[in-house]
Amino acid sequence: MSITIEQIDHLAHLARLELTPSEKKKYQKDISAILEYVKKIQKIHEKTTIAVIPAQAGIQSTRDDIVANCQTDEREAIIKAFPEKEGNLNKVKAVFD
Repeated sequence: MSITIEQIDHLAHLARLELTPSEKKKYQKDISAILEYVKKIQKIHEKTTIAVIPAQAGIQSTRDDIVANCQTDEREAIIKAFPEKEGNLNKVKAVFD
């Protein structure tokens, strides 16, 4: 599958990018290669069969959260050690910006 320069222009416009003619040709080649790879993967996926087992009553696919190996006083000490709280929730530093 090949992508046209017009499609590259459209993508650049959506991404608010200004591309030189040489960059457009490079991206045309790169994106076309990516799309060809995706096409190959889709063909493999179409050939693969997947058995789906419907959920049945009484069968649980997730496990219950269980507090184990933690004494009540230890748990209380950990909860009290949190520097910030918001209502009944303990606030932690954000992982992502």
